[in-house]
Amino acid sequence: MSKVRGIFCLKSSCKHYFEDSCIKILEDDSIDVSEDGRCVSFEAGVCEGYKECPETPEEAAWDKIQSYIVSHNYTWTRSGLKHDYQKYYMKGYYCSHTFIDIVTHNYVECKLLFGSEES
Repeated sequence: MSKVRGIFCLKSSCKHYFEDSCIKILEDDSIDVSEDGRCVSFEAGVCEGYKECPETPEEAAWDKIQSYIVSHNYTWTRSGLKHDYQKYYMKGYYCSHTFIDIVTHNYVECKLLFGSEES
């Protein structure tokens, strides 16, 4: 196990997750990471910072999509999904199987977030 001073995080189900970062670093000055690169400080829950903020429908939609992406070990980003959704999917062009899998299982959320050229 090793210690790191900062960490990018996508585990929104962790109580230390806030805006793609681990805030446990503020408490402990470093974070324990296992040999395979996984954070060992994971604790299920919601960060106190989010409890004060109501979630918008767009945030809830992205959280659902992001959870699906992480659970399937995909590497899609929000901007990448938006690009392919608007430039290829909406026009009926070929899209990758991972993209189609995400859209199929998150159809309503993808339409809300990416369904128009202005989104």
